[in-house]
Amino acid sequence: MFFLTLWYCNQQRLHGVDAALLVTLAYAIPVLLLEVIFLRTPWRDSVGLDFNKLTPDAERIFIKLVGLYGSFGFVALLYWLFPEYHGSYYDPCRAVLELIWSSAFIYVVLLSAMYVFFMDSRMREPLDSYYWFGCCLLGRFRGVRFRLIVQHLLGWLVKGFFLPLMWVSFVGNINGLTFAPLNQFPNFDAFFEFAVSVLFTVDLLAAVAGYTLAIRLFDTHLRSTEPTLFGWIICLICYQPFQSVVMRFYLAYSSTSWTSWLADYPNIRIVWGSIMLLFLFVYTCASINFGCRFSNLTNRGILTKGMYRFTKHPAYVGKNIFWWMLYVPFIPANGEWEALRFCILLLGVNAVYFFRARTEERHLSRDPRYVEYGLWMNDHSIFRGLARHLPWLRYRPPQTAEPL
Repeated sequence: MFFLTLWYCNQQRLHGVDAALLVTLAYAIPVLLLEVIFLRTPWRDSVGLDFNKLTPDAERIFIKLVGLYGSFGFVALLYWLFPEYHGSYYDPCRAVLELIWSSAFIYVVLLSAMYVFFMDSRMREPLDSYYWFGCCLLGRFRGVRFRLIVQHLLGWLVKGFFLPLMWVSFVGNINGLTFAPLNQFPNFDAFFEFAVSVLFTVDLLAAVAGYTLAIRLFDTHLRSTEPTLFGWIICLICYQPFQSVVMRFYLAYSSTSWTSWLADYPNIRIVWGSIMLLFLFVYTCASINFGCRFSNLTNRGILTKGMYRFTKHPAYVGKNIFWWMLYVPFIPANGEWEALRFCILLLGVNAVYFFRARTEERHLSRDPRYVEYGLWMNDHSIFRGLARHLPWLRYRPPQTAEPL
């Protein structure tokens, strides 16, 4: 559906926010239908619904709606407060908000109210984070579970930060693809650039759908959010605007590229580029494996299938190897010492992702299913042989795993 819709947008010269919305729907609708019809996701125990139960509570539903709209208000307040969101970079986000405000606001309000009524009437434990946050907004502090509210606001902070970032990049990529000649590749380099753009666009699509569709009914809701400051820092420095500061001033690791290095070896260049695309394909497939559950800094269900059957962090492995092959820092374009320096800097980037993986494992280990998965991967991962010689690569469950 993605490629068919992309082809349609390309033929119709449909671009910008309209094309991005159409492509997102073409991805999200089949995935959600698959979840409901074939996987029967709403009936999972982790969703927490009892479809034989119908016990609506008008006051509780009202409080939850206050909590829901208050959550939107919390994110809107941050957008208003921070200058980062006032520039033209986020125009694609403002375009969507203006479209919703002018054409769909009343429908969003009605659908959200109907959804809260439907879910509240069937939840086994209806006093969720929206209820407690709504209580706080209404000044009802007695018995409030403040720890749950903190987790709730952290989850909305994750969504509020990453969704606009992913959406802007996604719209930019869609614009490039809708005007690209889909069947004209004069050489391998042109095909390589197109393939890279497609793979990164699919990755962004999974991210946009994931951050948008955090819905309990489809078991894509947030179970918990990364609770530590270090976990947040090590993740955020991998994304704009923080990434540009770190990469530009501290970890700028490139002076040449693989194309110039292999300029005189066209056959080797095709092989090298094909291997790069393979690793980037692994990275993209790891994102697609999430369906509509993609998210940073959160637990939205433990993933053990697809690329995660082979290693706990296939996206990080694929992406980091891709960078080594793309920027070839080990090629001494300006001397061996500079090559050594660039290699050390790229190893620094690899270290960032290593610690990011470790913080994710520590967070997810609060879920017993991840502990079981991590221990199983010690003996079944494609890197199990390497881990035998480097024991610090093996997964070690925490001594105590207090649920959030």
